[in-house]
Amino acid sequence: MSDEYQINIELTPDESDVRVLLNGIHDHNTRHSGEGEASYLSIFLRDSLGKVVGGVYGWTAYGWLKIDVLWVQEDLRGQGFGKKLLFAAEAEGARRDCQFATLDSFSFQAPDLYKKYGYEEFAVLDKIAGNQTWHFLKKDLRTEN
Repeated sequence: MSDEYQINIELTPDESDVRVLLNGIHDHNTRHSGEGEASYLSIFLRDSLGKVVGGVYGWTAYGWLKIDVLWVQEDLRGQGFGKKLLFAAEAEGARRDCQFATLDSFSFQAPDLYKKYGYEEFAVLDKIAGNQTWHFLKKDLRTEN
């Protein structure tokens, strides 16, 4: 490796530096995929004051919806907000011509919720964070719930 380049581990990277990585892989993938542009997906659940109390964050590309985060504030769980957020993300994915959805969930999160709504497990990693399991799930959006 040339002395003019350095590899640095940065615990608090500048957001603009992270954006360089995200844009770089996005551009590379788009050039080689022959498919349309990737788009980020952000859906928020807000209280009456506008404070974020839940939401979904992910992206759509290549006919897929990828849900990276689905979170609901702890005191609001069990009231159907997770289901509504999940369905909103799926509906937006379908509107963007996605045929499939994928997400992952630790065993202490909500893998059973996703299975209840049509997601199928396609991979599992054991012994994550102690004795937890990491579930990888997908769903065919072309079929009804």
